[in-house]
Amino acid sequence: EYDLDEETAFEDIMLKINKIVKSLPVKYNQLFDLYYMQGMSLRGISSVTNVGLSWIHSSILELRDILRNELSEDLIDYFNGDYDKI
Repeated sequence: EYDLDEETAFEDIMLKINKIVKSLPVKYNQLFDLYYMQGMSLRGISSVTNVGLSWIHSSILELRDILRNELSEDLIDYFNGDYDKI
């Protein structure tokens, strides 16, 4: 069953994610796209970009922490069905 409030809340969260990622340096933008959006593995990213695996790993952890810190409240509200709080 389609829920307009849920769809709107999801779109709001995605807009916030895009805004956060766009505010980061370009290398993090590209890393976000490769890892989270395209689903590439860390080793795959390393071989395509010729960047060290340890940098990629630590950068993914940084990205995750940034997103978690910025979005944790909104995600809790989303999964609890409190769409109006987002």
